[in-house]
Amino acid sequence: LVFTHVPLYVSATTQKTLAWNADEILDVLHQHRDCVVAVFAGHDHNGGYAVDDAGLHHVTMNSPLTAPAESDSCCAVLECHGSGEARFVAHG
Repeated sequence: LVFTHVPLYVSATTQKTLAWNADEILDVLHQHRDCVVAVFAGHDHNGGYAVDDAGLHHVTMNSPLTAPAESDSCCAVLECHGSGEARFVAHG
């Protein structure tokens, strides 16, 4: 799993929030796709999700600023299971 502030794949974000050298970074990650399965990013407050041509999952998490003001919590938990399955659970 890779965690970064700035998204790397345009289909999971918008062009203006994409890392300026995203293509170079993705080339490196794709060379290691046997152990890199997902990229989690922020920066784009609306969030997004896509799978690229190499099968790498790209999750852009929503900003806590989009949660209702009366929300008592705004967080996310990534549950990773021994079976290889993962579940992203957002609150708020």
